Amino acid sequence: MDKIMLWTRIDIENLYERQVKTLYRLCYSYTRNVMDAEDLVQQTLMKVLERTEPFASLDHEKAWLMVTAKNLSKNHLKKKKTMELPMEDVMNSPTDSSEKDIVAAFHQLKEKYRIPMLLYYVEGYDTKEIGVLLNRRPSTVRTQLERGRKALEELLGGEHL
Repeated sequence: MDKIMLWTRIDIENLYERQVKTLYRLCYSYTRNVMDAEDLVQQTLMKVLERTEPFASLDHEKAWLMVTAKNLSKNHLKKKKTMELPMEDVMNSPTDSSEKDIVAAFHQLKEKYRIPMLLYYVEGYDTKEIGVLLNRRPSTVRTQLERGRKALEELLGGEHL
C-alpha cells in the first residue's frame, strides 16, 4: 500500500493561499464556467493530499499543480459540455470599458492561444516552462503567443495591445 504524506492544516492553508488564484484562472480558462473552475481547483487540491512525497521546491509545487489542474480540466471537458457564464461573474469587474473589452476578447480566443497567453502574461512563465507544462516545444509556444496576440488585436478591432 502506498504511503500517504501527512499534511497539517497550516500546510494546506499556506499552499491554498499561494496557488488558488493561479489554479482558478487556469481552470476557468479551460472551462469558462465559474462553478466548474471552482470544483476543479478543489479537485486539484485534493490530489495534493494523495501525494506520497513532498514537493522539491515552490516551483515544483506550482508546476505540479498546474499540470494536474490542466489534466483535470481537460478530462472534465471531455465528460461534460459546459455553459458559459457572463464575464462579470468571473472577473473582478474591471471598471474601465476597454479593460472589459480585452478580458471579453481574451476569453474568445481559441484554447491553444488562450492558455499559453495566460501562463505567459498573467502567471509569468517563460516559453520553455510553458512548453514543459503543456507538452509543447518552446518554438510552438512562441508561435501560439504571437498568433494569440494577433487574434486578440483583431477581436479588439485592430487596437494595439
